[in-house]
Amino acid sequence: MTMLAAALCAEASDIARTADEANRMALAGVVEEVAFDITATVATPVFHSAVGSFEIVDGSGYATVNARRLFTQGRHVEVGDLMRFKGAIRTVEDGIFMPVVEEMSVVGRGTIPDPEDVSAADVFSGRFTSHRVRLEGTVVEAFRDEANPEYTFIVLVKDGDTMYFPSRSLTDTDLAGLVDARVSIVGVCSSYRGVGPRARLGYEVNILDRKDITIITPPPAPFDVPDLEGNVHDILFPDDSLPRRRKLRGRVAAVWMHGRMMMLKAPDGSASTVALSGGKPPAVGDFVEAAGLPETDFYHLNLARAIWRRSEPFTYFDMEPESVAIADLVADIRGLRKFDVVRHGRILRVAGTVIDSPDYGAESGTVLLSDGGKTLAVDIGSVSEPPEPIEPGYRIEVDGVCVMDTENWRPQAPFPHVTGVFLVLRNPDDIRVLARPSWWTPKRLLMVIGALFAALLAILVWNRALGRLAVRRGRELFREQVTRAKADMRTEERTRLAVELHDSVAQNLTGISLELETALDFADSAPPDMRPHLDFAAKALKSCRNDLRNCIWDLRGTALEDSNLNETLGKALRPHLGEAELALDFDVPRDRLSDSTVFSLFKAIRELVINAVRHGGAKKIEITGRLDGDGLVCRVRDDGRGFDPETSPGLAQGHFGLQGIRERIGNLGGRFTIASEPGHGAEATISLPAHLEDREAT
Repeated sequence: MTMLAAALCAEASDIARTADEANRMALAGVVEEVAFDITATVATPVFHSAVGSFEIVDGSGYATVNARRLFTQGRHVEVGDLMRFKGAIRTVEDGIFMPVVEEMSVVGRGTIPDPEDVSAADVFSGRFTSHRVRLEGTVVEAFRDEANPEYTFIVLVKDGDTMYFPSRSLTDTDLAGLVDARVSIVGVCSSYRGVGPRARLGYEVNILDRKDITIITPPPAPFDVPDLEGNVHDILFPDDSLPRRRKLRGRVAAVWMHGRMMMLKAPDGSASTVALSGGKPPAVGDFVEAAGLPETDFYHLNLARAIWRRSEPFTYFDMEPESVAIADLVADIRGLRKFDVVRHGRILRVAGTVIDSPDYGAESGTVLLSDGGKTLAVDIGSVSEPPEPIEPGYRIEVDGVCVMDTENWRPQAPFPHVTGVFLVLRNPDDIRVLARPSWWTPKRLLMVIGALFAALLAILVWNRALGRLAVRRGRELFREQVTRAKADMRTEERTRLAVELHDSVAQNLTGISLELETALDFADSAPPDMRPHLDFAAKALKSCRNDLRNCIWDLRGTALEDSNLNETLGKALRPHLGEAELALDFDVPRDRLSDSTVFSLFKAIRELVINAVRHGGAKKIEITGRLDGDGLVCRVRDDGRGFDPETSPGLAQGHFGLQGIRERIGNLGGRFTIASEPGHGAEATISLPAHLEDREAT
């Protein structure tokens, strides 16, 4: 198996030497799948769970393998396990070829060789690919990678050679305090290069755990470092005995970027930009001492990743603001772009027109001033809201600290920082309004036009809604008018019939009744058998006349059109109550009953009320009506004298009321019952079946 392991390592090293070489081989079709079956010891934890790669080792050396597919199935490896691996060398991603494990099993415990002591030159030679190596040197940088925040970087220097150590396991706390420390770092030399955002760094040494970093000599105290003075070469390329960090004493002239950047004016008047590593910044005017990593823009000496503390004040002279035009700051007399670095750190007074809305107190709050066709950014992130709001179109004058900030550089910072050129305001008094714009600014004009357009749109929508509402109301009104016209026609027809009945039949019956009454006056001289017949005729004619009068009232009434049956029934019964009290609770919807049902039901109830008052002498009458399922139940109770239904007068005696009610309710398919006894009043019950609105009386 040792020879197979050697072959595997050789294949992995040869195939994955560079991404370009692997791609050329793949495009040329010369890369073939190489199977392997080896036994080796797991030398490192998994580098990255998403990739699933780790290092194995045997007597022939190291190799990097990939087992992502097995890890997604819940498998895992332990450092020191002796395992058997089966698989083939395949493309993993981005043209990288790597041994891909398809089967693995633990066969025992193995031995991991001690890390090999190497130099930066050894690492870059490629001879230690996938090996565990150890390097010593001084830390000159320790930071989180802004291109890939999952990674941190440690930059190590020894004997003029620089080496980079990426890691996914180190925190910002682990990095703190490493700069200027002499350390020993154990890691795994990368098995490929040319991939990722830092591809041009070449081979790297991956740190797998914080315990792989051993501090040999701790760094000096933060402020026990040399001053930031001298020439660029001596500061950026110090002797190995000197720390890389420097300190600077000065007065805070400006603070911006939400306290992450400040400008210090040294006692000699020189200005330096200081990038703070965090925490609350000092205030403008404070005397402080800052310590950090030196940088330069080749005009000034600056500090990065700095911390600060208060210091003793010193005598300084505040220069009066220098009035300059924006064009003089950003261009020469020919209009070509040019920056006057001599003004860096000076207080300048600039006038211009605001061309965007200020964002006071924001992290990157800026306002753009325009004058003479040139623009200048003014940082207002440290300024609270001024007494008067500033809007686009205002002509203002500002006093601010000029920051001519170009790229900072140092040998150990291979990723240069690019910032802008701007003025930094110190307080709200640095802003003065020179002229206010006309009320009719383009923004307000657009707002008015937008408001008018919105109002017009609202009117159109409202008109459309009103049109639809008018159409709907018109249709409803038309239906109501048609219904009312039909009702008026029915009422008119019934009125005409009532008048004809009154003028003809009713008059004739009245005449007959008068003649019979006259005959009764002479009945004493008639034979004895004449009087019963005459009495019967008189009663029949009187009943006929009452029925006709009620029928005429019904025809001329509006009961069939009214929707409130309770109110309509009360109006119909009041003329027949006399002194009797009526308690009415007829809770039945009108649309549930047909016209014939309402007509017959009202006549039956009226007949019962008339009988209770006329024959029973009732003083109180109660009428109730309820829907029972799809049917109707109506009850009429009175407190009159009562009677015996079995022996009460009927048709033979000229009494037609109760029999007429039975026939009328029977024609509707209903049932009529009455319960009474002498001295205890009476209770009549009318029960009508379901679908009352569909049934017509016969």
